[in-house]
Amino acid sequence: MTGIDGVQTAGTIIGAAFTLLRLVGHVDQDDRDLALRAVEHEIEMLPAINPAIQETPAVLLTLRADLAAWRNPVA
Repeated sequence: MTGIDGVQTAGTIIGAAFTLLRLVGHVDQDDRDLALRAVEHEIEMLPAINPAIQETPAVLLTLRADLAAWRNPVA
């Protein structure tokens, strides 16, 4: 993920991860790691895209925390 295209890709990845959680109730470790990297990319790119944003928006912090804390249910 690089630049503005990477931010768009990151948004798609994050949306897909949360859609999987909503629809099927689990996401495998590789996909969760990818979604966490996508959130980190958005956090890193935001100040470059908009210099007025100096603090990480709370919604991105919440997305990161929710993904990091998620544990798939045991079958």
